[in-house]
Amino acid sequence: DERRVSIRSLSRREQMMLAMTAGAQACLSLALFAAYGAMSVALVLAVYFSYPLLVCAASIALGRERLTPIRAAALLISLAGLLVVVLGRSGPEVHASAMGLALAAVAACCQATYLVASRNGFTRVPSTQAVTVILVGAAVAIWAVALPVDGTAGRLLSWVSDPAAWLAILFAGIVGAGLAKVWLLRGVRRVGGTRSSVLMLVEPITGVALAALLLGQPFGAPELLGGAAILGGAVLATR
Repeated sequence: DERRVSIRSLSRREQMMLAMTAGAQACLSLALFAAYGAMSVALVLAVYFSYPLLVCAASIALGRERLTPIRAAALLISLAGLLVVVLGRSGPEVHASAMGLALAAVAACCQATYLVASRNGFTRVPSTQAVTVILVGAAVAIWAVALPVDGTAGRLLSWVSDPAAWLAILFAGIVGAGLAKVWLLRGVRRVGGTRSSVLMLVEPITGVALAALLLGQPFGAPELLGGAAILGGAVLATR
């Protein structure tokens, strides 16, 4: 039922906000994957998933939302649960690096920018069309970086003949990127950035549950305790 609008018919501000959101998506992907290569995934996630704090601070500064006691409690409870889940199984193999911390912090800032900018930045653009523009713009920017980096290393097309890689790309592109981003944008427009960002903290819980179900990875007390805290915060955030 959504009707496309001409990007040229948008105001200069709306065009800039749409472009900024696409840039934030590209920078987020690049920074996050680079951070995974620089330090332990658990620490990357612990820093990256601080973005609800940034979203909350920006939304308050812009006068879009108020920090009510319930909303503050939801944010703190969810973040505490996240730390329990992510760091609960940390061991001696977990290592930090200044570069990894910086990249994870950049990724958090990019995710916060995405959520804040997409809240009211281009409301005339239907969600599906807006996500298409954002993902295409982000893909172009990512390839502009990947071509000179991976091309010279000979890794750029090493996956083309691998059917499993194509299946993973199709699933991640359609479900993980396309559908997820459309639903996320619709949710942000309906309930605001702070509530959406708190609810998005369910993401690591989903990842842990899928890892236990599909990969046979252990699922113990830290995941249960932290997951309960995150879900409790999400329930508070929806009130």
